[in-house]
Amino acid sequence: MELEKRGIPTFSTIFHQHLGTFIAPITLTGMSPVRFAQIQSHELQYPEGAVKAAKEVLPQLIDGLTVTTNPPYMKLEGNKLIPYPASFSFVAETADLANEAFAKKFLEMAWTDGLPVVAPTKERVERMLTGTDLPRDHVVGKMGPSLGLVTVENIAINAVMAGCRPEYMPVIIAAMEAITSVPFDQYNAQLRGVWPLIWVNGPIAKQIGINYSENTFGPNPELPAGGPISRAINFIWRNAGGYGFGFYPPGQHGQAGQFAGMVIAESEWDSFTGWKPYNQQIGFPAGTNTVTVIGVMGAQNIPGHDAPVAAQAVTATAAAWPNDEAQWKNRKTGVLIVEPLTANRAFVEWGQTKEQFAAEMAKKAVVSKQAFLDVLEIRDEKDLTGFRKTLVDKYGDQIPIAAGGNNFIILKSGGWCTCMPFTYLPTDNWFNTPVTKVIKLPSNWDALLEAAK
Repeated sequence: MELEKRGIPTFSTIFHQHLGTFIAPITLTGMSPVRFAQIQSHELQYPEGAVKAAKEVLPQLIDGLTVTTNPPYMKLEGNKLIPYPASFSFVAETADLANEAFAKKFLEMAWTDGLPVVAPTKERVERMLTGTDLPRDHVVGKMGPSLGLVTVENIAINAVMAGCRPEYMPVIIAAMEAITSVPFDQYNAQLRGVWPLIWVNGPIAKQIGINYSENTFGPNPELPAGGPISRAINFIWRNAGGYGFGFYPPGQHGQAGQFAGMVIAESEWDSFTGWKPYNQQIGFPAGTNTVTVIGVMGAQNIPGHDAPVAAQAVTATAAAWPNDEAQWKNRKTGVLIVEPLTANRAFVEWGQTKEQFAAEMAKKAVVSKQAFLDVLEIRDEKDLTGFRKTLVDKYGDQIPIAAGGNNFIILKSGGWCTCMPFTYLPTDNWFNTPVTKVIKLPSNWDALLEAAK
């Protein structure tokens, strides 16, 4: 990039998986086109593959150093690249054919996930913007790894494509405030398959229909808002700066959350309960609308009824034991979702608060010394060093996966059936500290809710 700024043409070869990481920062800084060719990483595993790749790249290298071209849908204005054209039009014999052309083009540009989307027309975007009092050019934050700007307008555009309603905008904006406030390289998080778990507290969850009941992480026609909100956040993460211009995350396996997302609400409306909602646990007054975000790697369901059984779901991965003791004590090891009947029983019959339930679970979430070594891929105990050696020396054959109950987040949510009361979502070494933001309602909130009836 420094050579290009001095007017010296360059040419790069990059792995296809790293395309977004390579080109997004360049285009977002407004530089002139940088010439490059893509290579599939598997081609370089054998000499014949490397030779084949080199022969294919050579003509591109010659063209790249002798012919100047702009990236697709960008133009050079002065010495800065800007998006061009400002809008797209799709004309066909029927509306269905025009919509198919739109969907195909947006998929080619990697702006969608391959599932059907709603065309973000100007009229639809304007309607979506009625869900906030913030100006359209308000910057919510910068999205890593390319640090593109996330504005209210591009949140609205992606929310339209995801099928959202205007009253969903306050939740989406607050979620993006939380996601963009985390000081970590989101590229690493996505590469490892970490994706945001997002939960909502407060009256807004019930008002707009975010699922806190049956089939919490799946479709619930009575509480449908979580799905479109999830998808909108996924689109924003991709299109509004995360990968610059729609490049997909280069994870080895990824996870289903990249399609469906994970937006739920905590159940706060039971007839009898003693477990405080999460936002009240951390100091917010009752009735405050908040959204909280943390990165998780997946989900595991487990039957049972009490904290020792729930501890069986706490997975022992290498990510559970960081090299640093302070991080081990401060990070969140995972999130446990407990269905309401079990939560209420724990409080009424056993007198356990959320904090006490988590503490008992932490005591039972242990592994043997040999399992500890196996997870860390250490063949001989003599090879242990630093904090991990300290763990073995202190705990012997009962090594805790978490430092204590404070390392677990307990949420009450789900259908009223005790056959499968627990779902556990472990974290990784990235994005393992929750971020909570207050949801700001627009001045026309009551009108939006009335129109949604």
